[in-house]
Amino acid sequence: MSTLSMMLRFAGVFSVICGVLAILNPLAATMAAVTLAAIALVLSGGIQLAGAFFETGWRTRAPSLLTAGAALALGLSILFHPVAGAQALTILMGILLLVSGLGKLVLSFSHREDSSFWPLLVSGAVSLLLALLVYRHLQGGRSAILGTFLGVELMLNGLALLAVAALGRRVLAEVRG
Repeated sequence: MSTLSMMLRFAGVFSVICGVLAILNPLAATMAAVTLAAIALVLSGGIQLAGAFFETGWRTRAPSLLTAGAALALGLSILFHPVAGAQALTILMGILLLVSGLGKLVLSFSHREDSSFWPLLVSGAVSLLLALLVYRHLQGGRSAILGTFLGVELMLNGLALLAVAALGRRVLAEVRG
């Protein structure tokens, strides 16, 4: 078995385990995701702020400073108010799912004669269903759905990694045999 295949299998199993843990405790997974997003915003804002001082002239420096300030302010705000940050990210996720679902549905009807019609239609419907789930969770005052979605995504990515590892082993066996 190749090293790459072993690494893919390990990453796949690890991802599935993390996904199960996230689903079992969606609030902790939500808070972890929100904290990581906030840290990423603070780090990127800090890097962009430092980079802005290497810009020549205020015409190029000012937009960099504004963007850096916005990223820093948003990241720090989420770090200091993680529950509000989770709610805001959940609302954003719901909006993205809604827009994505509507877009895929509209696109599917322009591909009625193609083989992509049904996958686009089903994908759009699932996105709209997920947007509805997000809305229903927000109505109930819960924003832990981010953690549940993160868990499902981790599990699906883990299964995909395991499938790629199995495919790689099969291809190597065919090439060698």
